[in-house]
Amino acid sequence: MQSKRSQMEIMGLVIIVILVAIGMLFAIQFLLKKPVGRETAAVKESTLAANFLNTLLSTTTDCFDRNMRELLQDCALTGGSITCFGMSSCDYADDQLKIMLENTLGRWNKDYYFSIKGAPDVEKIKFGEECTYCEREAKIHPVPVRPGFEISLKLEIYG
Repeated sequence: MQSKRSQMEIMGLVIIVILVAIGMLFAIQFLLKKPVGRETAAVKESTLAANFLNTLLSTTTDCFDRNMRELLQDCALTGGSITCFGMSSCDYADDQLKIMLENTLGRWNKDYYFSIKGAPDVEKIKFGEECTYCEREAKIHPVPVRPGFEISLKLEIYG
């Protein structure tokens, strides 16, 4: 009779130890887990910036069915030798980029800054307000113009 009683007490202690261990695991998991709200938003905005730049470059324009990549490459290389509706490729690309940004990020009430680096003629193309103290997600997309020469499109979306 005594041995059955002691076995029951030991089983009770084992169950208590298991429950405490499980409780500790849950407590540690919640304490170490970071809030994912801001991280998720950052990933979405970074993905948005990347997808926007990819789509922008492959968008076909009304300028002899050239895409934005070709217009920006011409602008960087020649300063705008292609003429589109009376405008140089630089001016036409600037105009089309403004429309695209306003009709997407602007309508979605996203604050952004778009710029291009790598050649004097494309560096004039800038949209939005740059914010040095804002939290931002940025994507830089290099565009080869010719071997050894490339321009970089940069889109920053502020959160």
